[in-house]
Amino acid sequence: MSDFPTRHPYSLGIWQNQIERIMAAWIAELPVRIYYGGEVRGFAQDDTDVDVKLADGQPLRAQYLVGCDGGRGVIRKAAGIEFPGWDATRSGLIAEVEVTDEPPRGIRTDAIGTHGLHTMEDGKTVRVVVTEQQLGPSSEPTLRDFSEALITVYGTDFEIHNLTFVMVSGHGRGVPAVRIESGHMDVGGRRLNRRARVEVLRQALLRVADLRSSG
Repeated sequence: MSDFPTRHPYSLGIWQNQIERIMAAWIAELPVRIYYGGEVRGFAQDDTDVDVKLADGQPLRAQYLVGCDGGRGVIRKAAGIEFPGWDATRSGLIAEVEVTDEPPRGIRTDAIGTHGLHTMEDGKTVRVVVTEQQLGPSSEPTLRDFSEALITVYGTDFEIHNLTFVMVSGHGRGVPAVRIESGHMDVGGRRLNRRARVEVLRQALLRVADLRSSG
């Protein structure tokens, strides 16, 4: 990236929970109502509005419905919008664990892919990011999977234990879509960049706020 036409030729990574906190603080300043924890199951529309079907049965009707739920999202599929591309060629594992041995910090890139270890704010939990040697199987990864992946890359698994959080990227593993999307590392054509989804949501909220303030 050193030859990029910018004064800041580098990339910065922000964890999803931090992005969510920033977005939540910004949304709280807008004149819009926020429903947390709702799961969309489908929708029906007429000439003027959209009726959203929620998992808890609560009725919700709006003028617009914006699908910012990722490439595998329910809204896009229910709307019949195609998402052409190709299958992922590799998959990555992301987890939060505790370790006995002190791990190295930072990002490591090799022939397999990109890997990294990061100590979280509590000082004991470590965020692990490793690319698998081949596309993962259709099963949720286990502590042993992470151990083997770390040994392949670092020569040790740092005696990881207490696996508390798992995310997977890539189409090979059969893990719930929200967790796959959150992984944000798969190499394939059918992944909608999280930054793009956030920007679509931001523009939609701004539009709603503008309509309400002008109406």
